[in-house]
Amino acid sequence: MGELLMAGPAWKLVAKQKILPNDVILLRQEVFPNGVVNRQDVATLLAIETACYEKCPQWDELFTKSIADYIVFAEGEHGVIDDVQALWIKQSLTRNGLADTKNEFATIVRILSLAKRAPSSVVSLALDQITHRIYASGANRRTAANVSEDARAIMIDLNKIIDVAKKFSIHEHLRAVGLSQLLDAPETVDESQEQEIALFYRM
Repeated sequence: MGELLMAGPAWKLVAKQKILPNDVILLRQEVFPNGVVNRQDVATLLAIETACYEKCPQWDELFTKSIADYIVFAEGEHGVIDDVQALWIKQSLTRNGLADTKNEFATIVRILSLAKRAPSSVVSLALDQITHRIYASGANRRTAANVSEDARAIMIDLNKIIDVAKKFSIHEHLRAVGLSQLLDAPETVDESQEQEIALFYRM
């Protein structure tokens, strides 16, 4: 893999590990004056995203919108994600299949919302993030009187995927609905019920 070449403002952000609104303005003006136009630009955004622990909302918008719009509209057939792009999305926006940041996950969801055609593997990738969050947070094991903030946040993200999944894959749409039922159960879900749901939806 070739060395990542970044403009000065991008390197400075990586070094200081913080992105402020003025930094985003500078990036738009000096690093991406024409927007994201190639995979090198995507790699630069990913390097900044990974390195910086403090990020402003303006960065979130720049990162998510720029990468998703580039992948869906500037690469390959307009509005269509092919299998090669799907693999690149997985390799770029996840590590071992899991996104490290909320912006990487949001970018996958935005790609799905914008694309008119995409392999079901992209929907599956988005749902893998939700499945991991459910079990990592324990959001599947709570009573109706104690719905965690994690569960609420996960349900918001899951509903976004449910809305777009049926465009691409009825199986993944059903899987998304199954995860929603798992989160929305009125009582604590025990292990046998989890296994039954997982088997039915092949999670």
